[in-house]
Amino acid sequence: MKRPSALKGRRHPLVALLILLAGCLPLQLQAEYNTNSEITPKAKTLDEGGIRMEIGKTIRLTPAPVSAFHPWLKAVRLENGDLLFNCPLSWGAHRDYAVSPKDEEDECCLRSKDGGESWQKNLVQTSEDGGKTWRLRPGAMQRAVRLKDGTLIADYGRGLGVSLTPAADKRMIYKRVEPMSLGYAPTMTQLADGRILCAAQQGWKGQVVNGVKLEDGYYIEFLTSADRGVHWQAAGRLSFQTFGDDMSDGFEGYGEPFFLRAANGELLLFLRTTQHSGTGLKVGPKYPPVKVVRSADDGKSWSKPIVVHPTGVMPTATLLDNGIIVAFTGRGGNRVAASRDNGLTWQCHHNLMPTDQSPNFSGHNAVVPAGPSRALLIYTNNHPHPGNKPDCPPDNKYNAELIGTFVTFTRSSEEPPKK
Repeated sequence: MKRPSALKGRRHPLVALLILLAGCLPLQLQAEYNTNSEITPKAKTLDEGGIRMEIGKTIRLTPAPVSAFHPWLKAVRLENGDLLFNCPLSWGAHRDYAVSPKDEEDECCLRSKDGGESWQKNLVQTSEDGGKTWRLRPGAMQRAVRLKDGTLIADYGRGLGVSLTPAADKRMIYKRVEPMSLGYAPTMTQLADGRILCAAQQGWKGQVVNGVKLEDGYYIEFLTSADRGVHWQAAGRLSFQTFGDDMSDGFEGYGEPFFLRAANGELLLFLRTTQHSGTGLKVGPKYPPVKVVRSADDGKSWSKPIVVHPTGVMPTATLLDNGIIVAFTGRGGNRVAASRDNGLTWQCHHNLMPTDQSPNFSGHNAVVPAGPSRALLIYTNNHPHPGNKPDCPPDNKYNAELIGTFVTFTRSSEEPPKK
């Protein structure tokens, strides 16, 4: 059965929602969702540091809960303007199989052809044997880089890579050959010489550095590929930053990287951080600040990190056509910030949280351009639900619907932000 769009027609949003939910959900969930239609705070406008941020409407990407607390959201804009989005489905008792049935690999894969206003299930022709045979499968991918020819290259996990055509209507899955694992949350970008640069998180638990045994931290490992992601070569590390003259004063580690090319050509790398004492033990808040480092020489050297968000995990960012960078992160709230000077300073900090949720009840997020000055911030609206499977972990007894908030970012003056 064709899934109705959440935004078709000119009905009042609440009426449209009730029509949409009817027939898609069990009666228990229909009642629950009908009484929980207010999913975001009211619209808000911030004007700060030369940036004007206007929070607009919020939509549901899916008509029912589909994901868990760590949904691994991924979103990308194609060369033709289409938006792709995917995340793994949860294994709770109540999820929307109409969006992505179980026989489609438990992936929620959606495409939008109208700037994120409406979303449809996305299946693509996929080959795992070099193009000899093809079959329709969910268009799933991990963090991807769009090459100069429009092709998307992404890590697929499990020692596999993915190559998608510019329109993402065909996908080749291939085995990677590399000297080491690409690690956790790999992100990629294309360098000026055509090579792909990958940043991936690696663990340092138990390692001894400068006489200090490190506990449960991580660092960033860089790799490069000259053959579109098949073979990889080591290209250095971003290990840690000390808080004083040496490690005895404490230090921070870096993980969950995300690349973005700024409008001036510089390469930005957004990072989750961990804080450690001089003895190597983890200290500080549960979710320390999200930071960014920058490189003017395509990753050969990196600046000192600066704070983007006061807290967060799995950072993501996008460059709008007007040159403003939008950074978005989850956990510790759904925090958004913007920069008009290529990431040197950050303005309009805002915590976008659904109604009646605590800041620690947020997960992994995504952000994608939805127009020259408009971004779509995608995140989850989590609902505890007693009907989950009996073996579900205590902190996972809920479902999450996928929602997106449109936010517009414009330059409010020509004066540079204060530093």
